[in-house]
Amino acid sequence: MSTKTIKQRIAVVAVSALTAGVLSVIATPAANAVTGTLVGRVYENITNDGTAVASATTGNNGSQGLISISAAVSGAQTVSMYSNGVVVVATTSVTTAQKITITGGGLLARHTSNADCYKTGSGTLSYTGTSPAATAAILAADAGAGRIFCPVRATTPGTAITITIDEDTSSAGTSDAVITVNVLNSAYNAAAGGAYVNSATNTSQRSQGVIAWGTGTGLSQTASMYSSGILTVQTALPSSSVAQKITVTGGTLAAADKCLVTGSTGTLAVAADLSECSATANAATQLFASFKPAAAGKAMVVSGYNDTTTAGYSVSWRITVTVVAPGSAGTFSAGDSNIALTIGGGAPTAANIDNAGAAAVNNAGCIELYYSLSDALGLALTGASVIGKASNSGMALTIGGTSGTLPVVTGTYSSATYLSACQNADNANKAVSGTITLTVNGVDVATRTILITGQLASITVSADATAVRNEAGTTDAYYGDFATRSAGTWYSSHSYTGKDAAGNLVPVTAGIDTTTLDAQVTGLGDNGAADPFNADSDLRTGGLTFACADTSGANTKVKVKASAADTTTIYSNAFTVTCAGDAVNYTASTDKAVYNTGDVMTVTLAFTDKSGKASNDFGLISKASYVGTIASGAIASTVTGPSSAAAGEAASGGKKSYKYIVGQTTGTYSVAVDFPNVNNTTYKQSAITLPVSVKAVNADATNEQVLQSIVALIASINKQIQALQKLILARR
Repeated sequence: MSTKTIKQRIAVVAVSALTAGVLSVIATPAANAVTGTLVGRVYENITNDGTAVASATTGNNGSQGLISISAAVSGAQTVSMYSNGVVVVATTSVTTAQKITITGGGLLARHTSNADCYKTGSGTLSYTGTSPAATAAILAADAGAGRIFCPVRATTPGTAITITIDEDTSSAGTSDAVITVNVLNSAYNAAAGGAYVNSATNTSQRSQGVIAWGTGTGLSQTASMYSSGILTVQTALPSSSVAQKITVTGGTLAAADKCLVTGSTGTLAVAADLSECSATANAATQLFASFKPAAAGKAMVVSGYNDTTTAGYSVSWRITVTVVAPGSAGTFSAGDSNIALTIGGGAPTAANIDNAGAAAVNNAGCIELYYSLSDALGLALTGASVIGKASNSGMALTIGGTSGTLPVVTGTYSSATYLSACQNADNANKAVSGTITLTVNGVDVATRTILITGQLASITVSADATAVRNEAGTTDAYYGDFATRSAGTWYSSHSYTGKDAAGNLVPVTAGIDTTTLDAQVTGLGDNGAADPFNADSDLRTGGLTFACADTSGANTKVKVKASAADTTTIYSNAFTVTCAGDAVNYTASTDKAVYNTGDVMTVTLAFTDKSGKASNDFGLISKASYVGTIASGAIASTVTGPSSAAAGEAASGGKKSYKYIVGQTTGTYSVAVDFPNVNNTTYKQSAITLPVSVKAVNADATNEQVLQSIVALIASINKQIQALQKLILARR
């Protein structure tokens, strides 16, 4: 420490009295106060970019939010300050080169667009670092003497700021003063035990822990404050003898004695629940009241009545206060931040809601967790420590898309960006899954479960339908247009999926294994790729059609194949492709010959192609212009009948069943079955009929049933006669 003369280093303009080690702020005189505004407010803050409210000039260079200042001892001095305050320091007028250096949890607080500090004299002022992150101000030597005035802001509540002042930089390793600024979260009051500094008097009453004041007036005034703070308000000084009142909801008076009335004859009254205070009429009456919030997250509303004498009086002004928790400044707030999984790392569609499909990605892709970090005041957490952690060591994490190799990454927050999770080099083409966690200032704030699939390891094909034999020279009309593949526009005979070694579905576009083709199945027709993460559910499973010969038959050994990321060829299971023609004939049957009234009748049709084989699953059997009919006097109503839709319907495996409710009239009936879209003369197909019978549920017994009953009755009588004979003989 230099032995130079110790000088007072802290400029406290607009902050005047130092009593018992606690800094006091002179309150605005009552006569000059604006109705409904804060009295001697000390809430002034720096802006988001570090700009100080009070510009650093010799006439307007004031500290704000200071709590206490100790006396300087051997060049060392200690200051305590709210985290949203500004402490202004200054050198004395000297001719030597001088420097103010900031270390620890603070930076110079910018007050203009291109400067941090103010200087006097003709010396050149320069900086270490770039505003708003400058850490030192240097003033060149000036024969006429000069000074530096620098506002200093806190960057991390709870971390002290060290301000070193050197008034002769030519003496290496020396300094004139070292000022330590202890930074408290703005939620804390100055005095121990949560009590505010000053008593409620019209000359010393003031607010503490208020963060910001809104732009509204009258009934629309707003403010924000910490839950441990104090908000002091006052009524207007009346020009005539009137009574006045101040009320609060969402809070109470700070204490029963924290409401003051001025005026020699005005009488003060304080509600027992501390929700209001009032004063009787007097020409000089004016109310001052200090309120404390009930709880963080609950708005406190203070209403003032400048005149309660006149009947039907109404509120004169109102202040709605947003109350935030202690430590909110510089502390992560989930509601004011925006964290979500997105595709590509941009902002999510809706704040804090993961974009659809962003939690899983295909092999060699990455998962992005977007984050924009703010505190409860909506201020960016610039300088906050950020850590990304993965539960799976096979992941490599990065911030902002830079290259990474480890399952953990650290950084310092400056603006919205994203955490990216990818496969590491050792797990290339392998599936990795688990959680990624974002930690801010040592606290886990977001965790997501994610999946990165591995490369293709297997293909599974399912035979879903009988394919179309090449009767007309093309099958496209049946299968639809795969180029515009979506629900209702394409129809495949086979479906397929791809999986990685861990069993996760992966995208695949299969090609035919030509070695498995034969004279019946001559090639692959259309191929719709499998894309399991597609937003359109119809595109998540692949679809296949096949080129068949103009014959009906099957190939039981067909395979498809595709290449994995490492160029390995992956083959599917062997599957059967069955080819058949359109229906040209049909037969019909019912599930029973005799029905009870009210029964459900099932009529099943069997369709065959021109080779007598079960027809394919694509040729229409009924459609709007040629609706099939099943009619009978035995039928009361239809449960399911032939389609009359424009798209029509086909048989499945050559079969199609319909259901009907049987009527209440007994008798023998014919069921007429007619499918005009299938009827033809070439293969001699026309409508057919089926016989059915209907009987009542409680119908008379048949002759056979009557005969059986008579025989049973005779046998019973014979048994009774035999028993009677034995009884008579026994008595003799």
